[in-house]
Amino acid sequence: MQTPKDLLREQLAQAAEQFKSEQNGEVVIYAAQPAPEKRPWRKRPSIHDEVFAKELDSMRKQKAETEQGDSSRAPSA
Repeated sequence: MQTPKDLLREQLAQAAEQFKSEQNGEVVIYAAQPAPEKRPWRKRPSIHDEVFAKELDSMRKQKAETEQGDSSRAPSA
């Protein structure tokens, strides 16, 4: 029993032979294209991402400054 793929191959071969013999045509078979190189995908940060990162940095700096200020004010026992 033939698979549908094999039947299709036979039909295409017959059609190519018919084209060659009746119409004196040429059948060009092209090689498969090589697979593209797989490069690691990296997302570029958007403007919103950059602004968010800057805001987080400024909040961390502000928190660090307030913690340093609180530790200098702490009464020594």
